[in-house]
Amino acid sequence: MGIKERSQNPAIADYNIILNYYSQSEITPNIETKISEIINHLRNNRCLIVRELFGGRVTEFLQCEMPILDESLQFQLSQQFQRLTQAELAIMSHLANQPQPLPFSQFLNQIQLSPSELVNGVRSLRNRFLLEVIEEKEITLFSLNPVLKQYVKTRYSDS
Repeated sequence: MGIKERSQNPAIADYNIILNYYSQSEITPNIETKISEIINHLRNNRCLIVRELFGGRVTEFLQCEMPILDESLQFQLSQQFQRLTQAELAIMSHLANQPQPLPFSQFLNQIQLSPSELVNGVRSLRNRFLLEVIEEKEITLFSLNPVLKQYVKTRYSDS
């Protein structure tokens, strides 16, 4: 299933957003499959929560504090995080405690990692879809999505 076929399906708009972070040479069938699995799980998870806990009432669900980390999502995240290096965990923890996305230069000055560890950690996290990369006014910013930010703050942050 190619990228063009997927881009015409409105149900997978998130898929295309994720693909924008990767160059054409980085997109392999394995990455495409993994992206689809993650998005489908997250969509199904939200729908299941709305149906089971709120009787299908989306407005009631939206009044809850977000994001909601149910047990199955926490389990999947814990499996991913068990594979992270200490440097990657330090990066995730640092970003989880930042109110705004950070440029790499600021990030480098704030974290207790060597430049090589930071570069390798950021690349690895990006390849695992655990890091948000935002291109803004000729600068690249790094952040975590709200679900990961909450998970990391709950499980790994010192503060």
